[in-house]
Amino acid sequence: MAADADTELRETGRPLTRCQTMTTTLRTLAHKVKTILKEINDATTELQEMDRLMNERLGNDDNLPGLSGYVNLSNLKLHRIDLGASAECNTQAAGHTGKIFQEANIIYKELEAPELSAITLIKQDKHLSPWTPRYLGLAQRDEIYFLKLEDISANMDRETLTIIDIKIGTKTYQPDLPENHEPQERLRAKAANYGLRAKDVTKADFMTHKDLTSTSHDYGIHLEGIWSGTRIPIERCLSFNSLQSLLRSYLGDHLTNFRDSLVEFYKDCQESDLLKTHNLYGSSLLIAIDNSIHRIKMIDFSYLAERERPKHGQQGSVEGHESLSDGYYFGLESLLTLCQD
Repeated sequence: MAADADTELRETGRPLTRCQTMTTTLRTLAHKVKTILKEINDATTELQEMDRLMNERLGNDDNLPGLSGYVNLSNLKLHRIDLGASAECNTQAAGHTGKIFQEANIIYKELEAPELSAITLIKQDKHLSPWTPRYLGLAQRDEIYFLKLEDISANMDRETLTIIDIKIGTKTYQPDLPENHEPQERLRAKAANYGLRAKDVTKADFMTHKDLTSTSHDYGIHLEGIWSGTRIPIERCLSFNSLQSLLRSYLGDHLTNFRDSLVEFYKDCQESDLLKTHNLYGSSLLIAIDNSIHRIKMIDFSYLAERERPKHGQQGSVEGHESLSDGYYFGLESLLTLCQD
């Protein structure tokens, strides 16, 4: 790349003419444009490969529509939807508003590429797949893309419906992502509301503080939210005993059946090859109950990261506090303890 004006002045002792300066600036801009075009080309290639893998892995399952014959990521020809404000999910127990919509027993969740990639892996795991909402493809509204997922509360009694969102694991963020250790101005005010006051706040700082001041760090579970006719205000710094009392009060007569389902889920998680070889950060267990039935599903898979060595579910708190461990098994063990008589 051509030297800039300051470099030219230092090396030759002669300032650049206006024409030379403009030429140098244009060359610099051209180099930047070339770099950006290369990044776009690389991203397009990656997107096309993702499309090919999704077609290959999911396209032949009659009960699990993949991208084959439905959408084409590489050409961005997705099923278009028209979702107004009235379609915003009104049974959302937690999470960011404005990113999840609900229509005709389908949940539209704003797409994050890592989560789409994780879904392709999870759907191949015979132990985890039954515990996740059915993946129904992709959709597009304006320039925003959405995952189409089964609404786990479909056909349940809306008058008695309760949705409970429980984060599983000792860490609710991925600690080895470089961007999580870069200061973010937008987090400063948010962190201050949680009692963390610092000039430069990283996501790692903020999320670690939140985990340490909740039941996530010590027990591997955190009550993220409850919806029962409306969102129920939840105190973030609940003690384990307070969390136990609150969950039991909402589970009510479903407690025994929920515990039995949780035992089966825990066994399947221990058998899962994917969870043995990957960490799953920030994932929730979503519980839907009404006056007669209960359902349990895993949700939120944006932070699925391959481990350097397999983990084992029998190690309890040891597994829960490895420096990069997700503490997922540990959290399920705590939840089982919480449900014991």
